[in-house]
Amino acid sequence: MKWYMLDNYDHSVNEAEFANGTKTEEVVEYFAKIKQLEVSKFKRIWRVLNENEIAAFRRKPSSERHPAGEFGDWLDMEKA
Repeated sequence: MKWYMLDNYDHSVNEAEFANGTKTEEVVEYFAKIKQLEVSKFKRIWRVLNENEIAAFRRKPSSERHPAGEFGDWLDMEKA
């Protein structure tokens, strides 16, 4: 499974592939060692998400308006 390290602005800074079932804390420790920081300091600057979490994180909320407007295309009917 792919894991991503994100900065405070939610930009993907680094990614790594781990075996399925790898715990989040193990991945955090891995990225913290790359940055040569203690885990507590690492967590203040970056966060780690797996590929499932990143997909949900990047998905637009359903509350956003439809591009065609508030009511969608179904209301754009020609008047006879």
